[in-house]
Formats: sequence, C-alpha cells, structure tokens
Amino acid sequence: LNQFYVEQGALWYHSFTHHGFEWISGDDVQNSVVCFARKGKNKTDLVVVVCHFGPEELKEYRIGVPISGKWREALHSDDQRFGGQTKPLSAPLTTEKEASHGREQSLVITLAPLSVQVYVLEGKNGKKKV
Repeated sequence: LNQFYVEQGALWYHSFTHHGFEWISGDDVQNSVVCFARKGKNKTDLVVVVCHFGPEELKEYRIGVPISGKWREALHSDDQRFGGQTKPLSAPLTTEKEASHGREQSLVITLAPLSVQVYVLEGKNGKKKV
C-alpha cells in the first residue's frame, strides 16, 4: 500500500492545498457511495477513488470522471489478493460520452460491498501511467 501511495503522485502532490482534491459525488446517501478525484502535478495525473459503504453489490454504477480516456483499476480493497471476493480487472475501462455527476464523460463500474476502488488514468498510447 505504501508503494502504491508513493507511485501515485496525485495522492500526495497537493496534500496541503485545495488544488489536489475534487468531489465527484458526496451525496449518494441511497447507495452509500462517495467518490472523489485527487490531482497531481499535471492535468492528466489523476486518481479517482470510489468508496462504497453499503452491504450489497452495486452493478452498473455510473460515476462521472474529470477526463475521458482509459482508466485502470489500480487498487480494489475486495481483491482476492487481499482476501476479498473480487478478481482484478484485466483491461482498463473506457469512458462513455454520457454525463454524470456534472462531468461530460463517465465510467460504469461494479461496486463490491464495503469496498474502496481506485482508478488511474492511463497515459497516452495505452501505457500505464505511474
């Protein structure tokens, strides 16, 4: 977890200013979901964090994201490697041109119960952004 934190500059680059944080959704009381973006040094240095506090799996949950492109699931608290039930996603998710949470593009994801998922924007040419 510490290595992941160090590798994702968006999680710490603007730690002491408001420039590094952006709410995506903090009011989905019905589904017990909050999501936010952390921003790094560059416009494309982004991490989207989705926290699901409910006891049921949510399928086809749509979240608005700040930038269109391919988003890789970088961390999932319910991953089988950590004793959970979820297999990691093998392919990145591509944004859809459907507005959500005040953004022009969105992702559709499945939220495991009581989980946190972290998505990172992949770099150009399909390379993983570190």
